[in-house]
Amino acid sequence: MLVAIPYFTAGALIGKVSEHPLYDELAKQYQLPLFKDAWVDVLSNKDMKSDQVHGNAKGYRHFAEKSNIFLKKKGFR
Repeated sequence: MLVAIPYFTAGALIGKVSEHPLYDELAKQYQLPLFKDAWVDVLSNKDMKSDQVHGNAKGYRHFAEKSNIFLKKKGFR
């Protein structure tokens, strides 16, 4: 599993966080399942982050729950 990580542009200053398109390319090239949007969700929500680039307990819980769902859909237990 490849986890897409946000990169920060000028839009991040106003809360618009996005993932680098490189992750889509790498997942396709190496035929990996790509887990997207979890960190974008966390870092776009002030209630789920401890500072501009780190999640808090609520954010990490969101990431863990979302990744668990993703892995189950991919056939992992």
